[in-house]
Amino acid sequence: MKNILYIAPSTSVKGGIPSVIKGYLSTDLPKKHNIILVSSHVDGSKSRKLVQAILGLIKTSVYLGCNKIDIVHIHEGNIVSFKRKFYYIKLTQLFKAKIIFHHHGGALVEQYKVASGRWKDRIKKIFEEVDVVICLTQGWKNSILKLAPRANVKIISNSVILPKSYNHKNPNYAVLTFLGLIGKNKGVFDLLKVVKRLVNNGIAVQLNIAGNGEINRLHKYTTDLGIAQALCHRT
Repeated sequence: MKNILYIAPSTSVKGGIPSVIKGYLSTDLPKKHNIILVSSHVDGSKSRKLVQAILGLIKTSVYLGCNKIDIVHIHEGNIVSFKRKFYYIKLTQLFKAKIIFHHHGGALVEQYKVASGRWKDRIKKIFEEVDVVICLTQGWKNSILKLAPRANVKIISNSVILPKSYNHKNPNYAVLTFLGLIGKNKGVFDLLKVVKRLVNNGIAVQLNIAGNGEINRLHKYTTDLGIAQALCHRT
């Protein structure tokens, strides 16, 4: 059994990373390893976020100093998140624990382009210094390796907890649901293309989408594809 320290936003925060963490904790991982959660970020005012960031660093130093931590699994979503996690990484390096840097946000590469020279150097060094970088797609891996050629990058898709049983009554009818920010980075427009292919193959589809973002583009795109009748959208 290994002692694993998770550095991530609080599971009370809305977003993809807390959902991934909850998914991990719902498996048998907590039975196989001792998983310790440290919240690096919470929702709320700037002062509350700052206090949480400081408390997170203090807790991390205590755990690293007083416990034998085998792995520190650090989750990051964008450049703001990276700037917070940078200090956790440097702290962990002082204690020579193994570091998994889990990259969840496709926006970081674009944000890198407009970052200051100092932060560009830091991003590159962190990617190359940690033991392994986890990302979600081959495209993200390629982008990271362009920034940091010596990075050890592995692709692990987000897990999905499937129901124990599912009664598929009608194989020619599909119900798809998307919950999240409506935009290119979330892949919702790629999903619409999939729905179009299903419809063309004679499969009836009900597409449920709930979220904010590029709503006007969403409705226009479904109309252009000829699948507006399949869409049910809620904000």
